[in-house]
Amino acid sequence: MITVIEFPKCAFPHAHIIIKVVPEPPLELLDTITRAEFPRNDPALRQKVEKNMLHGRDHLTQPGSRCNRDGWCIYGFPQRTQPSTTIDEHMRIHWRRHEEEDMWAVPYCPALLSLADCHFHFDVVYTASVQLPL
Repeated sequence: MITVIEFPKCAFPHAHIIIKVVPEPPLELLDTITRAEFPRNDPALRQKVEKNMLHGRDHLTQPGSRCNRDGWCIYGFPQRTQPSTTIDEHMRIHWRRHEEEDMWAVPYCPALLSLADCHFHFDVVYTASVQLPL
């Protein structure tokens, strides 16, 4: 595990934590660990996602937007909808997103978000050892 804690002058202290899980979970289990869609059957978790884990829909029109580069979102929002989580040829994960509202959800870990009512930037990285479907 690697941990770095930053104390920026213009923001709250925050931590960057990297945890390597061995063996890597299979692709089919990723949606149980991390999601990028609204919970359908958990109102409390849904409220936390709405409060903490949405990319702003007006992000390209806000003055000083950090993600706006020449009229395009550097994070790719809104994301596309798709029926299942996939990994592309660059080993980037494209999360399952069923409905239009899910296009704005930032990936989150339901267990962490349920534990703490705050924003977590939660990401999963796969190594080249993963066998991609043909």
